[in-house]
Amino acid sequence: MKTSVAAVLCAVTSLLCFSAGCGTQATPSAASAPSSAQSSLLFAEDFENCASAYPDFSQAEGIGTNNISDARSGGLAHSGNCSSETGANGEKNGKLVTPLFTPSSDVWFSAYVYVPQGMLLPACQPIATCAPGGVHFWRLESSQWGSGTAADSSFDFNVPNASATLQFYFYRGDGTDFAKDLTYSPADPSMLGKWQYWQLHVSLGTPGNADGFARFYSDYAQGGVPQLVDSLESQPFLPAAADSSYYFAMADVQSNIGGNPNYGWPNSPAQGWYLDDIRICSTDAC
Repeated sequence: MKTSVAAVLCAVTSLLCFSAGCGTQATPSAASAPSSAQSSLLFAEDFENCASAYPDFSQAEGIGTNNISDARSGGLAHSGNCSSETGANGEKNGKLVTPLFTPSSDVWFSAYVYVPQGMLLPACQPIATCAPGGVHFWRLESSQWGSGTAADSSFDFNVPNASATLQFYFYRGDGTDFAKDLTYSPADPSMLGKWQYWQLHVSLGTPGNADGFARFYSDYAQGGVPQLVDSLESQPFLPAAADSSYYFAMADVQSNIGGNPNYGWPNSPAQGWYLDDIRICSTDAC
C-alpha cells in the first residue's frame, strides 16, 4: 500500500481539453518537496483519505467532480478501502489536477485502472454523432500549459471519442502535434471487471533532437507481468530553443469523461471507471 504525500498547497483553475480545447488553465504553485529518500517521487495518491476524491490533488476541476468509491460500502478499491470514480453518468468534464514536486523531462506515471462490465468504446454511440472529447485517463502538462506560448505543451493518454483503443497525443505549443493510435483497448471484454496495472513512460528527449518517446506498459494483457504494449519512438518533442519551462510540471487524471451530455455514453449501462494507487516519478525505481 502506498502512502499519500502531503497535501498540495495551491489550486489550479479552469479546464482545458487536449487538441479540441475548451478553456484555459493557470499555472499552480509548486508542491511541497519530497524527502531525500524519495527524490525521484513527483506525486502519489492512494485515495485512502476516503472522505474526498482529491485529498492530495489541488482540486477537482470542472462541473463533474470525481467521487470516492469505498469497498466497505459496496464500492471498489485496488488496495486498502477507497479509489477514485469518475463523475455520475460519465457526462461531465470533471478531473483532478496537481502540480508535480519538481518539473521533469522524464516521467513514469503508474496507476491501477478498473473498467467495469458494460462499458462501451467508442465512447460516443453511434459514432456518427461523435464530437471531440473522449476518455482521458491522464495528462501531463508543462508549466506553461494554457499560456499560448511555444512552451505550452501537454501529453495526453486517452481514448478519442470515435475510437476503442488508447492513443498517445503530444501537443507542442508551436502547433506541432505527435500522435499514435495504439492497439490496446481498455474495454475489450477480456479487460473488463479487473484491475489493470498501467505504466506510462514519457521522455521529452533533448532540445532539437528526435530522441523523445512514449512507452506504455500493462500487466493484465501480458498475463500479470508488466510488459511493453506499445510505444512512440524517436520523436522531436522539444524544439531546439526549449528550456526547462517545457518540462512536465502538472498532471491531471480522469478528465473529460465523455465530455458533455451531448456526446457521453447514452447506450452504455456502466459509464464510469476507477483509478487507484497513482504514482508519478522521474525514474522507474522510486
